[in-house]
Amino acid sequence: STRNAVKAPDLGKLKEVVVQQYDVLDEREKMVRSAAAKLEASLIRRFVELK
Repeated sequence: STRNAVKAPDLGKLKEVVVQQYDVLDEREKMVRSAAAKLEASLIRRFVELK
């Protein structure tokens, strides 16, 4: 079983849907990485201020 299964009437439409879903996942991953980098930078900045 899979949680990302896609049903489409033909292979062309299936490819379109899959590409679109991967684009959304890529964008989410970029946002998560950006947020993690900001948190890391903030933590380091605060740690340096404590010294």
